[in-house]
Amino acid sequence: MRHFTFTLLIILLVCSCANDELVVERGVYYWESRGSSFSDAEVEIIEKGEISKLYLKLFEVEHDEQLGPIPISKTNLSWFSDFDSLAVIPCVYIQNNVFSSLKPSEIEDFAENVHFLISKKMGELISDPIPFSEIQIDCDWTPSTKENYFKFLELLHKKTNLKLSCTLRLYPYKYSDKMGVPPVDRVMLMCYNLLSPKNNEAKNSIFDLNEFKKYTDVAVNYPLPIDVALPKYSWNICYENKAFKGVLNGPHAGLKPHLKPINSMWSILQKDTVIDNIYLRRGYRIKHETVSNKMLGKLIDRLKIHTKFRDTMTVSFFQLDEEEFKNTTHEELDNLYRRFNK
Repeated sequence: MRHFTFTLLIILLVCSCANDELVVERGVYYWESRGSSFSDAEVEIIEKGEISKLYLKLFEVEHDEQLGPIPISKTNLSWFSDFDSLAVIPCVYIQNNVFSSLKPSEIEDFAENVHFLISKKMGELISDPIPFSEIQIDCDWTPSTKENYFKFLELLHKKTNLKLSCTLRLYPYKYSDKMGVPPVDRVMLMCYNLLSPKNNEAKNSIFDLNEFKKYTDVAVNYPLPIDVALPKYSWNICYENKAFKGVLNGPHAGLKPHLKPINSMWSILQKDTVIDNIYLRRGYRIKHETVSNKMLGKLIDRLKIHTKFRDTMTVSFFQLDEEEFKNTTHEELDNLYRRFNK
């Protein structure tokens, strides 16, 4: 019995040391296209949260039948001089159909165009270009687009001569033998959007713990260093009877007075309302989805069981929005970042 107790103590000490050795850098995403500057509350989140990395979406790329790949949803943010210690990682979201539409001979030109626009946008944010050492690409690739997408990443990496990272969904994280491993320096594991908001009325499509367990039920030693993105956003899913009408991103406090609750997630709209220039009819069923801090803690604890992290990782919340952080104190945010070391 003493031998067993001593052995157990050694194991616990080793695990404790391993957690202490993990360096967790703090990040946050900014994905807003319309905003031109941070609010005072958002600046406070960065400062008091000791956030050192900002993942900034510069633009998105979609496929146009006539023009081919075109940039859309460009950022209008024009700020940075107040945060000398904040590293900015430019991000580009590319729709998967871009790579299904590109010919292999067109990929190099596409990589060159993306590289050019990244450099141009970063130079426009303030009067002097912002130095950056990493680029991140966001794309939900599939087996059919894998070859083109991976070739694009290789070419972009060579052209920039910078660190390159990309997002990684839970399916290609667990099934890398089928989905392949992207040719990048690091991956950002996106721990949200596990279900379609259209077809899962009884579940939270942003994050459902039982769904998450399907991808974290076995040990995964992914061959690249892993960073983690956690959900810090909400949306309202709108239905007219059973017909899906769309999604309103954000909490939209102005919508709440016009809702009659049905249960913890569902409400009925009591009067015609216009939100973000979208007309909502009386009688619409509205499903509000968000992820509580308690559930984020369960997410982190579950992820730590089977995921192999390297010496240094970045934990980043999606996304920076003062409305989304209103119900989170600076102490609670600090504890969520620190939970990876506990």
